[in-house]
Amino acid sequence: MKPIKVFIISLNELPTSYWHNTLQLSDVDLWHWKCKNNALNNISTIWPDIILVDAYFSKKGHLDCLKKVLEINCSAEIFCLTPLPKNFIGPTIYDPRLVVSKLDLEVIEQINKSIRLNKSGSGIEKIA
Repeated sequence: MKPIKVFIISLNELPTSYWHNTLQLSDVDLWHWKCKNNALNNISTIWPDIILVDAYFSKKGHLDCLKKVLEINCSAEIFCLTPLPKNFIGPTIYDPRLVVSKLDLEVIEQINKSIRLNKSGSGIEKIA
């Protein structure tokens, strides 16, 4: 089974080590971008399973980046991490692939569960 692909667009430039310490990223292919233009140009060459747009304390606006990610025709689950209230993105964006959340334990568990489900390849979580 090939590893799942996790694609992080870090608009606040957190180091890769932060994500390894926060998420369960063992046995995944991780792409970590600190430049949104480079990230957006590479999504369609990598076709990730999970995309994280980390806009926490970003000095640059994240909505244009998020909209461009959502325009790409892919089945990836998309998580937008922002200090705004859960699911607040404004009235103009709705996509069933998208989860908007603060970086809290609940969303970390949701991302880790998505990683596990993608690893199993069946959409059904393996129970050992």
